[in-house]
Amino acid sequence: MDVLLKTHVGHIWQSTALIVSNAFAVLPAYWSLRQKAYAEWVLFMSSGISSGLYHACDVGTWCPLRYHVLQFMDFWLSFMAVVSTFVYLADIGEGPKRTIHTVVAIVTALMAETGPTRY
Repeated sequence: MDVLLKTHVGHIWQSTALIVSNAFAVLPAYWSLRQKAYAEWVLFMSSGISSGLYHACDVGTWCPLRYHVLQFMDFWLSFMAVVSTFVYLADIGEGPKRTIHTVVAIVTALMAETGPTRY
């Protein structure tokens, strides 16, 4: 498999699969829309689109924004999508949910800005 990725055709296949795989964000977005969870719908769609754009830039296809901006959006929105899913499914009141979302938005933005690929 490693030999395939070193060829031009292999690079094209890998890049295409990586970029197109972000279209699967439509599935949780559609579910959110059906549940009338509009904030989650926006989050999932934004995450899928930004991830696709980031990966397109990362493999050298097209960069509509600066690389750092796309990387930040990809990591931050991905973190937020995961947390938002758990918060949405949690059996807690709306007040604590808003608080959790706010705290997590700030913390994950800091994480994404100060080194999104570091553990």
